[in-house]
Amino acid sequence: MSIRVCILALVSTLLGCGHQPAKPRSVASRVGTVTQEPQTTHFSKNKKGRFPDSGIVRAVGYSFLDEEEDDTTNRGQLITIMPRYAQYLNRKDPHPKAILTRPQTQELLAIINDPGNYSNTRAECDNPRNCFCFYNSKNEIVGWYEVCFECGVINCIPEFTVCRKGGLTDRGVDRLKAFCTVVKLNTGKP
Repeated sequence: MSIRVCILALVSTLLGCGHQPAKPRSVASRVGTVTQEPQTTHFSKNKKGRFPDSGIVRAVGYSFLDEEEDDTTNRGQLITIMPRYAQYLNRKDPHPKAILTRPQTQELLAIINDPGNYSNTRAECDNPRNCFCFYNSKNEIVGWYEVCFECGVINCIPEFTVCRKGGLTDRGVDRLKAFCTVVKLNTGKP
């Protein structure tokens, strides 16, 4: 075989110009993608006794990778949850996002605002895998609540005094986990 024929065969193969029909492009890359919610924020600067619940019309929950799980085998789509806050979703998680109904949003706020769910003493591993964004009628994020279900540590904007510095009690973790199970939001490693 001449060098010319070999080069022509190699170029044809690399360019996909061979005698085999081209495979149709798959749209599988779109399956499982999570749409991004509105990104405008409007956080209150005043620390309140309770997490803000007036004016909230909907909430969205997310399940994502923690720092220990974040590697190329688990890393899925990078989603911006709010400005300057993005997380990698776990590619093995079939439900990384839950858009809550109004009654579910009210139930979540009742759990968050229950002082009996918080304690001043908790161990801190602080590897959160879940957060919730709360929206007003203008589709602005007015609240954000992030939780680590392993140790109960929470982070939130705006801060509120009911939560205390320690985080969730075992009861609070259990109530929030049970809620997440109902709305099909993963709270651990899928």
